[in-house]
Amino acid sequence: MRTLRRDRVAGAVTGGNDRSRQLDIEYGLDEYVHLSLTPYHPMQYVALRENRVRSLVDIVVDAQVLARPHVMMTFDIANKFGGSRLLPVKGWAASQRVGILYRDPADLDAKGKARVDDLRRYEILVPDFIEPAFLRFGNQPL
Repeated sequence: MRTLRRDRVAGAVTGGNDRSRQLDIEYGLDEYVHLSLTPYHPMQYVALRENRVRSLVDIVVDAQVLARPHVMMTFDIANKFGGSRLLPVKGWAASQRVGILYRDPADLDAKGKARVDDLRRYEILVPDFIEPAFLRFGNQPL
């Protein structure tokens, strides 16, 4: 977000509300691109309900981005705990079972649904920006 403000990118809208953006600045989290493991991050619903965004575009990020230096993650919304629970992402993704995110929710038991709800709050934090070559919009190939 800091880069968007610095470069005055016209029309750039993020999902965070004013309080969320203020917390990001306060905790230094505005230096990161915040990514979700799933297209159904809890703040997506809030942003739509509050009419801060009218439509959403899912952007798929190449997994190579996770191997960059200083990429962090959190097991909940990043600014919820003042950024104090950030962990290096290196090696994390390989050790987690995130395939459950792509299963039909109707096929999940209560424990599986709870796991999906937890994973939806996780955030990956990438320093500064992600080059367009590592992004895919909709059905566009990477």
